[in-house]
Order: sequence, then C-alpha cells, then structure tokens
Amino acid sequence: MQLSFSLPNQKEVITEEFLFKDIRQFCSYEKIPLSQSIKVLESFIHTKNLNVLEKFLALILLRKHCLSDIVSVKSAKGNIEMDLKYIIKNIGNVADIMHKITIDGVKYVLNYPTQFNTGNSDSILSIIYSIQLDDEKIIVNDLTSDEFDQLINSLPKKLFKYLQEYVKNNQHYFTVNIWDEKKTLNIREAKLNVLSEEFSTFIVTLFHTMDHLDYKKMLFVLSSRISDVNFLLNCTPKEIDDFYNLYKDEVQKQNQNLQK
Repeated sequence: MQLSFSLPNQKEVITEEFLFKDIRQFCSYEKIPLSQSIKVLESFIHTKNLNVLEKFLALILLRKHCLSDIVSVKSAKGNIEMDLKYIIKNIGNVADIMHKITIDGVKYVLNYPTQFNTGNSDSILSIIYSIQLDDEKIIVNDLTSDEFDQLINSLPKKLFKYLQEYVKNNQHYFTVNIWDEKKTLNIREAKLNVLSEEFSTFIVTLFHTMDHLDYKKMLFVLSSRISDVNFLLNCTPKEIDDFYNLYKDEVQKQNQNLQK
C-alpha cells in the first residue's frame, strides 16, 4: 500500500507503507552498516529527486503514521516521551537555498545534499543538484554509485572553492533543530547537521523500536489469537500494538474473572 504525505514546503511525497515484517531489518541496526540501513529506508520513498532534509521529514511522517507518534528521549530523569509532531514543527520549513554558478560554460545548480552521509565524505558533493553543458543536463541524484564516483573524479578543481563557500554560507540551513533544551527535564538541545553521519544515524534509530526477542514474542503471542501469521506480518506496527493491547485487556479480564 502506498501513502501520501505533504512536507512543510508543500511538496507531496509518496512512500510505501512500513509493515511489521519490516521492523525485523532494524532489530539489530547497530550490527548492520549504516549505509545498508539508509538504503532500506530510502527504498520506502517512491518520490524521486528529494534532498536529504525532504527524505528525513518524509521518513519521520512515515514513522509517525505506521509505527508510533511518540519517540523516547533519554534524560537525567529517565526516558521522556516526545511527540513527533513537535519534532516536525521544530525543524520547520525546507528553505529554498538553490544557487546557480557557471564555470567555463558549464552550469552547476547547488542545493541541499541528495545523499545521506553514511561515512563516505564524498556524499557532501551531492550538494551539486545538476550539471548542464549546452542541451545536455545531468541530474546527479539519478546517477548510479559508479557514475557518481566517475563524476566527482572529473569535476574541475576551481569548482571546489564555490562548493566550500556555498556550504559555509548555508550552515544555518544545513543545521536542523530536532528539539529544544528542556532544563526542567535535563534534556539538552538536539541539533543535527544534514551533512553529518549523526543525521543519518538518528533517522535509522527512529525505526529501531524493538529487538529480535521482543519481535518474536509479540508475533508468537498474537499468533495464538490470529492464526494467519502472514496477516500479522503485513499489518503496520501500529496495528500490531492495537492487537497486542486488546490481547492484554482480554487476559486481564480473564484473570479478574478467575479471582471472583
């Protein structure tokens, strides 16, 4: 099933639904290369040519719709529940920072990066949105990994000065405020740079909601009530939570009746 979300910049994004069976890929995310986890998450997004901030927001909306509205934040006073609506509002709009330059007759369009940083420093070069010479235009995000590597090896040295200036001048837009400081709860302000590896890690951790043991336990318990395991696997995690809560309520009532 496909879902449609509207981003703060009014761009419509189509994603695939995130199902209970998909959680298994993130149960041990810390043992899986970050690049692999990001690739899996990006595969849920059908809309093409999004920058990483737009992808980030789309994935938060997907997480909110299919998993939970709430994310747990660690503090000195224990885990604090935070609504994803607050995070989306805090990030705000996706500003228009597109910039065009021409070097030796070649036109370059710069914008937010289109590739998440997963430990590859070359991802910063994906701030180059397109390259055009006469009528031939290359959209960088459409390139394969090999084609992207070939491209960055062929870029003129004089371009890098412009790239450095562009990143420096737009640091304010590249840094997103995830949540504000909450002194009463001892929660520090959380800011992430879209060019950083931490930005990529954060979105992956949002989809790590249970470990392998909890995943198996929940499937085992619910299969005793709903024999069609395939049906359960193809429910959203939110729906699974609803079924599980119904099961717990049923067991609790049965125990109360036995005590009468």
